[in-house]
Order: sequence, then C-alpha cells, then structure tokens
Amino acid sequence: MRKLSSLLYLTILVITVSLISCTDKQDYAEQLSWAKGVIEEYPDSALIILDSIIVFELNDRQINDYNLLYIQAKDKTYKDISSDTVIFQVKKYFLSKNDYDNSALATYYCGQILQGQNKNKESMNEYLEAEGYAKNSNNNLNVLIQYNIGELFQKQLLATNAIQRFLSAGINLIRPRILIYAPIVKIIWINF
Repeated sequence: MRKLSSLLYLTILVITVSLISCTDKQDYAEQLSWAKGVIEEYPDSALIILDSIIVFELNDRQINDYNLLYIQAKDKTYKDISSDTVIFQVKKYFLSKNDYDNSALATYYCGQILQGQNKNKESMNEYLEAEGYAKNSNNNLNVLIQYNIGELFQKQLLATNAIQRFLSAGINLIRPRILIYAPIVKIIWINF
C-alpha cells in the first residue's frame, strides 16, 4: 500500500513538473483542469501547478477558476486565506454565469474568509447562501457548510441549532464521522 501511495505521489509530481514546463496559452486550461483534479487529495501539488500559471494571460473564466482553485488549495494546505477577498468577485462572476457548483464553493469561501476575520454574522449569511446553491452539489461541500454553520451556532451558544447542523454534516459525510460528532459531545457535556 505504501509503495502504491509513493508511486501515485511520484506520478503526480512528474505530471506537475511537465505541466509547469508548459507555457502556451492553450495549456493553461489543461493546467487548471489538472489542479482541479488533484486538489482534494494533493492540494500542495495543486498549488505548485497554480503557481506555475501566468495569470495575466488567462481569460475571464480561467482567471476566476484560477482564483477559486488557488484559495481552495491554500485553505486545504492550512494557509491563511482571511485576506483573499478576491473571492467576492469570483462569486459574482460565477453567479452571473449561473454556474451554481462554483458559486456554492465561492460562497462557502466567502464565509470562510469572513469567519477568519471574526465577522460571524456576515459569515453565517454566506454559509446559508452557499447551502442553497449546494443543495444539488457535491456531498463534501455540504458537509463543510453544515459543519461551519454548526460552529457559528455553537459560538452563539445555540446548542440545539449547533447539534442539528453537526448531525446534518455527519449524515452527509461518507468518511468516518468522529470529527463531526466531537463538537456535539462537547455541547452536551457543557450543557447537561
């Protein structure tokens, strides 16, 4: 299993290096596609790919894809995104194109940035808006939205609302649920 993981990582690294060497404009679409394909499991590789792109050569769609992917990769590699306010323009762009999957993700990151700035009310509004766009979207995003809404309710000492959101996140979660249920146990322990 470890050999397979090492081989997969080596393969991604080779592909990343080969994509970095690409400089033609038509290759940027391919680089963005590769970054999107690896961002969930290898966000550090996605950042390497994205850092190799010359942004001013991108068209409007590619710039917005790039910005969304870049913020997502930074978040997934635990880098600070609280000052990445370009995401608000990205959200407007995707909404204007009726691209609700990307609108949901961009709106979620608007909430993340506002939450990082301790603007909890505005953050909650963004998460609730993202929830509406993500209803028919991927499960992982729904988990993140529900969990973050639960966290904000917990900060407001609204235990019942927080528990409902944490449970909703847990129901949507495919992977082990222990991280989702830990805040519920904490709320119950404190309140009872």
